[in-house]
Amino acid sequence: MDSPLQSPIPCFQAGKALHILTFHSILLEAAFLMNLIELNYLDLSFNIFTGSIPDELGFIPNLKTLALSFNSLTEPIPSSLGMLRNISILSLSTCGLNSSIPPQIGYMKNLFSLDLSENHLTDFLSISGLPLVTLFTDDNNFSGAIPADFGQSNQLEDINFSSNSFYGALPSRVCDNNKLMYFDASYYSFMGLLPESLRNCTSLIWLSLNKNYLDGNISEDLGNYPDLSGLYISENQFFGFIPQNIGKTMPNLTFLSVGNNHITGPIPSTLMSLQYLNASYNHITGNIPSSMPNMMRLSLSNNLITGSTSASVGNMSELAIFNLSENNLTGTMPSLPPTLNYFMISNNHIMGNIPNSIGYLSNVYILDVYGNGLSGIIPPSSGNCSLLEVLDLSNNNLLENIPWSLGNLENLLTFRLNDNKLSGEIPSSLKNCSNLEIIDFGENQLSGDIPPWIGESLS
Repeated sequence: MDSPLQSPIPCFQAGKALHILTFHSILLEAAFLMNLIELNYLDLSFNIFTGSIPDELGFIPNLKTLALSFNSLTEPIPSSLGMLRNISILSLSTCGLNSSIPPQIGYMKNLFSLDLSENHLTDFLSISGLPLVTLFTDDNNFSGAIPADFGQSNQLEDINFSSNSFYGALPSRVCDNNKLMYFDASYYSFMGLLPESLRNCTSLIWLSLNKNYLDGNISEDLGNYPDLSGLYISENQFFGFIPQNIGKTMPNLTFLSVGNNHITGPIPSTLMSLQYLNASYNHITGNIPSSMPNMMRLSLSNNLITGSTSASVGNMSELAIFNLSENNLTGTMPSLPPTLNYFMISNNHIMGNIPNSIGYLSNVYILDVYGNGLSGIIPPSSGNCSLLEVLDLSNNNLLENIPWSLGNLENLLTFRLNDNKLSGEIPSSLKNCSNLEIIDFGENQLSGDIPPWIGESLS
């Protein structure tokens, strides 16, 4: 039953034969539960319940699914829930629950799905002996080491530990059964090497270990994951080369995030299926591969990458984000696809003119080419980039006037043209850029007065 009722639920006098009950947007009084002895499925998610989970829920002997997510049940989980010996799905996410998990939860010998995410729970529980398939404990206050028996005799396929305060090594038996498909242990303080069971876990589809203190040689310690589509190991201490055959051992890899590590060597040319690559803040060398036609988000800033961008970008027809700032790129600005949202190549060695085709970037929000050797004029077609919020052409060798057409950029927030060779007056059309927060036209050869509207815009 889906209902917008705002009054308490009455006691179900004839509810003994009821098997499925779903309510949304109601007030809860425990008395209505007393007669529901045959109930199998109870979904009370997305309501306005406050206080504690009623003890009476533990006295519905045939209950198999209990969902209380998205309420305000801030009291501890009652131990009476451990009496639900037939329960298979328990969802208590986003309730504001605090304190520790009662050990009686470990008595639920038929429990295969447990969701405790986004609460304030402490003291992780032992799940040894539970037939869990999915376990979500992300965004809580769990701390300490994962219990030593974690992973023993379980059937886990989907685990999310992210955003807690665990530390120590990753659980050594996390993938003993080789059934694990999704594992998220990001935003922790885990350290050390990847456990052998995880390196040999060929069933993995998604592995996220961002922002830990894990280390090891990435070319030796990563396993062969034939079904893996997402690998996130940014902000760790990994070193070594990205394996050159990674596109063959992981042919389905679509998302790869290895930023903020100590990785060296080139980007492999075998990543044909990749759509997202973040390898910023490493020591990567070589050219940008031209063999990533499906790429949509490419972030390789703060590396040692060389060569031209023209050949590689020309093959990326769906590119939305391109960030190669702080590298050693040379050549000219490439022709950019109209799908582009962010283009950042600051502090490289790009030469030549800004192409007129830049005016076709109707979806671009950030255009940052600061600190290169660009010359020639600012193309008047730039005024067609109506969604632009950040335009930074500073520290180049741009000449002549600021185009009148830039007054069409009404969404512009940051506008930097400083340290060029621009001349003429500041066009009055820029008064239309009424959202400007930062303007820097210094170190040019501009003439005339500072327009009074500049102060009005910035105020």
